[in-house]
Parts: sequence; structure tokens; C-alpha cells
Amino acid sequence: MHLLRNAVDHGIEIPEKRVELGKKENGAILITASRQENFVLIRIEDDGFGIDTNEIRKIALKKGIISRESAEQLQEEEAMQLIFTPGLSTSDNVTDISGRGIGMDVVKNRVERLGGSVKVESKPGLGSSFELKLPLTVAVYQAILVRVGKEKYAIPFTSIVKNIEFSSQEIKHIKGREVILIDNKILPLFRLRRQFQLPDDDDENNIFVVLVEKHGQYIGIVVDELLGKQEVIVKSFKSKLLGNTRGFAGATILGDGNVILIIDVNSLI
Repeated sequence: MHLLRNAVDHGIEIPEKRVELGKKENGAILITASRQENFVLIRIEDDGFGIDTNEIRKIALKKGIISRESAEQLQEEEAMQLIFTPGLSTSDNVTDISGRGIGMDVVKNRVERLGGSVKVESKPGLGSSFELKLPLTVAVYQAILVRVGKEKYAIPFTSIVKNIEFSSQEIKHIKGREVILIDNKILPLFRLRRQFQLPDDDDENNIFVVLVEKHGQYIGIVVDELLGKQEVIVKSFKSKLLGNTRGFAGATILGDGNVILIIDVNSLI
């Protein structure tokens, strides 16, 4: 997403400038994805400014990132890699389009933490291309997105049997626990609202239940809305603060940039 924003904000020239350069008035950004052995390649190309390595050298020198001697000795490819240096930006203004000041070093670090790599190619005046290479094992993860209150969560498909909609009037109580009858079997219900200490919905008429299986036992997870199927990349909690967080397998970033938590059914129920 950040590379796409950069292509729009820094890569593509304004229409008047493009016409002066003999280009089409509208810029073009091409995003492609393909598979190479056990990796997924995601390529983002634009036909904009391109990257001026001489300008990159000047900025790096001005900010004290490299010495004058190093700047003079840098090869073209080495100078191009400077864009991944923390604190280096070719823009004087921070904009919402290009990601509110997020540097290319963040992109590179996140991809490398997933076991991938970033490759950049550019020709001044003709455009740039960035290629992300990600292990196939972290590229695809099937989940269903649900809403509970104002929050969104993802439930892995590996635990889901099916989704059901019921009237709240069909809910019964056995020994103080909510249950529902399905296929002549009693299904215990588990409300995420109560687990996450969210306010109850007083206007609840129909309920959505995600039927999950744990060790041969079926349990219905009650949510407010089913938002559909999604392929996500999972980011596990590795910090000491979040490492033992119960009920969550990690987090993921949606296409709109929002971060949502992924529910770990086995540890939650």
C-alpha cells in the first residue's frame, strides 16, 4: 500500500508536466502478482519521474547519512539503495497520499521480517518499479471477517464449520449458559462481546453465529455481523508485552490500512 501511495504522490507527474515531457496526460501504475517457485512476486510499476540517483546522493550527503567521499564513489545501484535508509526522503512535504511520512526503510524491514526482499529499478524521466518477493507460506491465509460492536476481527477458516443466522428468541438457557438448538443438537454459545468486555446491544433481534470445532466439540461464536471472506497475511505477536496475549493468534493489515486482530479459537474457548 505504501509503495502504491508513493507511486501516486512521488512518481506520477502532474498532467501539465507530463504533456511537456511528451507523455500521456494521465499517468499509469501497473500492479502485477505472480508465483516463482515458493515465492510470490508483487510488482508495482509507474511511468512517472523515476528516481534521480544524483539527487539521492545530495540529500544523503546533506543529512549526514554518507560522507562526500562515499557519495562520489557510490555506484548507481548502491546509490539507489539509499532510498531505504531511515530518515531519507526526497519530499519536503509529508502528505496523506504517500503515507504520512512513513519511510521506505519501514517497507523494507517489514518485508524482510516476513522472509522476503525488495528490489528497485528506475530510469530518470521514465518511471520506477518495485518488486516484493514474499514466501508463499505467509502470502495467503484464509479467514472470515466479523464485526463485534465497532471492532472488526478475523476468524481463521481452519476452525470454522459454517455460519448461521438465528433469531435472538431462539436462544435458550441451560444451567445459566446460552445455547441454541441446531439439527436436534444443543450448541453452546460464546459471545465475543462479553469476552472482550464490549457494551451489549439492546436492539439485538437476529444473531450471527460462527460454528467452530474444537477437539470434536462444536461451539457457536456470536458476532454482530459477517463481513465476508478475506485472504490475509498474519503478523504474530513477538514482543514480551503481547507474546502471551490469550485469545489472539496475531494481527493483520487490511487493504484500507486498518489493523485487525486474528482470533485464536483454541486458546479463547
